[in-house]
Amino acid sequence: IERPPLISLLVTFSLSIIIANVVKLIYTATPRSVNTMFDGFWRLGNITIPVTKSVVLVAALLIMAMLHLFLQKTRLGKSIRAAAQNREAARIVGIEINHVYAITFAICVALTGVAGMLISPTQAVFPFMGPPLTLKAFAITALSGLGSIPGALMGGMMLGLVEIFIATYVPGIGTNLGIVASFVILVVVLVTRPQGLFGGLKPVEQAH
Repeated sequence: IERPPLISLLVTFSLSIIIANVVKLIYTATPRSVNTMFDGFWRLGNITIPVTKSVVLVAALLIMAMLHLFLQKTRLGKSIRAAAQNREAARIVGIEINHVYAITFAICVALTGVAGMLISPTQAVFPFMGPPLTLKAFAITALSGLGSIPGALMGGMMLGLVEIFIATYVPGIGTNLGIVASFVILVVVLVTRPQGLFGGLKPVEQAH
């Protein structure tokens, strides 16, 4: 916890590589699909909407809303935000930084598992599918700025629209260019507006 952020990032990436290779040894690298009870389509005129993706969208929005309320309204959520903004100041006012960091890590791991559950019915899953998704997450974070869940929602929608536009108007290689677009967006935003398009961390109100 007290290590430089770069060290923590490198350790996390190393662990992800180890876990991916262990999963490969157990389940092989063959892509696998997941069937759900929500298979089927809804039709609105000429528009076909997969039921599975609709359920995933609603579930993701509900989880984001609950996370936003947790961080904004609860004492623990405000402690997490305070520790993210200024660790030393948070320690001075009595926040147990190590305890908060441990809880934050547990929440992140749980949310990562939920994200995997939500994405598995929408595409084939395999051990090494993580890096492209991680890149997209970095691009969305760069767009939204740290500490803004509504901004993350808008950033995700913007990145999705860019990928759909490229896939539609650049046939054949549009999907691969979508990943390149994530790189480009990440670099451009970090260079021109490091705090993100929607601002950075906001001041924390006093936790009661």
